[in-house]
Amino acid sequence: MAQSPSHKFGQQLGKLLEDIVLYDILKPRLQQFAQVKNYYLDWQRSRPARSGKKAGLFHSKKLFERV
Repeated sequence: MAQSPSHKFGQQLGKLLEDIVLYDILKPRLQQFAQVKNYYLDWQRSRPARSGKKAGLFHSKKLFERV
């Protein structure tokens, strides 16, 4: 992995933009949509039982079904 300061800055800037778009813009809209349609919305987040590691990705069957 690159060790240059500019590479690290680029990674941090990318993470910042990802967090802003995902958590501040996209996620609230998805949550509202899922609630209206009575869908289950799952996303990656830190969990105490996982020591801060991301959980594996999976597709919930409930995402595509009406409850």
